[in-house]
Amino acid sequence: MTVLYRALGSLLVTRNGVEVRLGRPQARRLFALLLAEANQVVSVDRLAEALWGALPPASYRVQIQGLVSQLRRALREPGADDPIATVGPGYRLTVMPGQSDVDIYADAVRRGRELLAEGRREDGVCALREALAWWRGPVFEDIRLDALAEFVTSWEERRLAALEECIDAQLWIGADDDLSTELRELITAHPFRERFCELLMTALANRGRTAEALEVYRRWRARLVEELGVEPSASLRAIQVGILRAEGGEPRRPVDQESRELLTRLAALPMPEFSPWMAAAVVDGDLAEAERVVRDLHGRQLLLESGRHYRLHDVVRAALPETVAAERDSALERVLGGLLWLTERAAARLPGSVLRPEPGDARRWPVAIEPPADPLAWFETEQQAIENAIGHAAEAGFAGLAWELAATVASYFDYRGLYQEWARCHSRALAAVRAAGDRRGEAALLRGLGQLHIYWDEFGKAVDALGASYRISAVLGDRLGMARALTGLGVVSRVTWRPEQAHARTVRALEMFVECGDRLGAAHSHTSIAAICLDLGRLAEAESALDQARRLCAELGDDHRMALVLRRFGQLHLRRGDPERALASLYQALERLESLRDDQCAAQVRLDIGRAYRVLGECQDAARLFKAASSRFTRVGNRSSAAACVLEIDRTGLA
Repeated sequence: MTVLYRALGSLLVTRNGVEVRLGRPQARRLFALLLAEANQVVSVDRLAEALWGALPPASYRVQIQGLVSQLRRALREPGADDPIATVGPGYRLTVMPGQSDVDIYADAVRRGRELLAEGRREDGVCALREALAWWRGPVFEDIRLDALAEFVTSWEERRLAALEECIDAQLWIGADDDLSTELRELITAHPFRERFCELLMTALANRGRTAEALEVYRRWRARLVEELGVEPSASLRAIQVGILRAEGGEPRRPVDQESRELLTRLAALPMPEFSPWMAAAVVDGDLAEAERVVRDLHGRQLLLESGRHYRLHDVVRAALPETVAAERDSALERVLGGLLWLTERAAARLPGSVLRPEPGDARRWPVAIEPPADPLAWFETEQQAIENAIGHAAEAGFAGLAWELAATVASYFDYRGLYQEWARCHSRALAAVRAAGDRRGEAALLRGLGQLHIYWDEFGKAVDALGASYRISAVLGDRLGMARALTGLGVVSRVTWRPEQAHARTVRALEMFVECGDRLGAAHSHTSIAAICLDLGRLAEAESALDQARRLCAELGDDHRMALVLRRFGQLHLRRGDPERALASLYQALERLESLRDDQCAAQVRLDIGRAYRVLGECQDAARLFKAASSRFTRVGNRSSAAACVLEIDRTGLA
C-alpha cells in the first residue's frame, strides 16, 4: 500500500489515494508536529508545550499517549510496523524517501535547478512547475500552532524562491504568455516582494506593454513610500530607467573603457552566469566598484539578471572582441581562486574532517564577503557551480585549483552522503593532477577516493588507492598525508576482520598525528583505536582511548567529533551489559548529530540505539530504528551498514 503525507496545503494523509482520517483536531495538530520534524525524535514535553502552551494540564502525558494511540490506529497497515515509534522520551514519525509531498517537492526543485544550471532552461522550467504543482495552499493551512510557524515560513519562502527562479527562466526562453496575470496575483499576495514587481515589469516590457510596465512601477513605488517610507532598490529603478529609454528612443551613452573591459573578460569565461564578486575577479579590482559597474550595465540592459546572478545579453556577447588567451586564462584563474576562497570558508564552518589536506599552492583570490552563516545551505546552492568549476579548472590546466576545490567540497559531500558527486569531482581532478605531475594533489585525491571505496565496500580498490597515497606522501615527506592514508588502511583492516593489523596501523597513524601536532587527527585515531579494542574485547583499553579522545574534543570545541566519541561510549556500555547507560550516551550523540544535520552519522547511532533496545527486549522499537537506518544506508550505497541493519532486524524476530 502507498501512504503519502501531505503538508503543502491542508494536512492530509492518503493511502492508495484515499484519505486517512486522523481523528479529532488535537490529534491532527500532534501529527502535524511530528510530520514537521519527520524522522526525528520529538519529546513529550515539547509536544505538550506546543499543544497547550507553558501550562499544560497535569495529565498531558496520558493525553498525548492517547492521541498517539489514536493516530497509530488510523495509520496502521496490516503486516507493517507503526510509523510512529516511541523513542526514549518522545515519539518519532518515520517518513521514507518520497513518502511526503515536502520530500517530493524538494527533490523536484533540486532537479529543476540543476537543469537550469546546465542551460537546459525549458526542462528546468518543466521540473520547477511540476514541483510547484504539489502545493495545494499554504503549508498546514488548517493547523494553527505557534510551534509550526518556523516550518511554515521556511517552506513558504522556498516556494516563493522557486517561483521567482521559474518565472525568470520562462522570461529567458520567451514562454511568458500568461505570466502577467500570475505575477499580478503574486504581487497582491506579497505586496512588498520586490522580485515579483521586477519580473512583472520585465514580462510586460518584453510584450511591448511598456506603459503598463511603468504603471506597475509607479503604483508599487507609491505603496512602498506610503506604507514603509522607503524607495525601491537600485535594481528595480534600473529596470524602470531601461524601459523609459526603450520607450523614448533615448540614445544610449557609449560604454566606457572600464565597462568594455569588464564585459569582454566576462564574455571569455566558460561560466554562462556570474556574481558581482566574479566581475571584480576578472579585472582584479575592487568588489564595491565592480558592483557599481554591474548595476550600471544592468540598468542599461547590457546585462540581464538571472536570480542571484547576471548574464550577458546574447547581442552584447556577439559584439565583443575575443580576449587575448593570457588575459582570459588569468581572469579565469582569479575567478576559480575566488571560488576556492569562498568554498574553504564555508567548509571551515562544517565539522572538521581528518581527510581534508592542508592548503596547497593554488592561487586564492580573496573575496570581501562574509562567510556564510549556514554553510550547508551555501553548499547546496553552489554545489553545481563548484562541480562545473572543477571541470573548467581541469580543462584550463589549473590542476592545483581543480584538486583543492575537489578536496575542499568533499567535506560537504561526505557530510551529506553525496558519494556519486564526490567521486565525479575527485575523478575529474585526478586526471588533471596526473597530467600535470602534481603528486601532492594526486595523494590527496587518492585518499578521498579510498574513503569512498570503503563506504561502497570495495576494499580491494580502497587498499590500492590508500596504499598509493601513502607511498606518494612518503616520497614527498608528507607525514600528515601518510597518517591520513594509514587511518583509512586501518579501517579496511578492521572491517575485513584483521583487528591486530588495524590496531598497529591506527596506533602508527596516531603517533604521526601527535608528532605533527594535529589534535583532530589524534582524536580521530583514539576513537578508531577504541572501536578496534571493542572488537578485540579489550574494554579497559577502549575506555582509556575514548577518554583521550573526549579530552581532545573538549579542547578543540568539536561538538561533532564529541558526538562520535559518545557513540563509541554507548557501544562500550552495551558490551559491558549496561543498555540503559548505553542509551544515555547514544541519545546524547544523536541529539548533537541531529542538531548538526549529519544524517549519515545519525543513522549509525540509530543502529546502535536499536541494538540497545533489542537487548532490553523492546524489539518493535528496535526494528523500526533498524529499518529507518537501513533506508538511509541503502540510499547512499553503504552496503555493509545496510546489511548490518538487515541482520539486526532478523535478530528481533520481526522481519
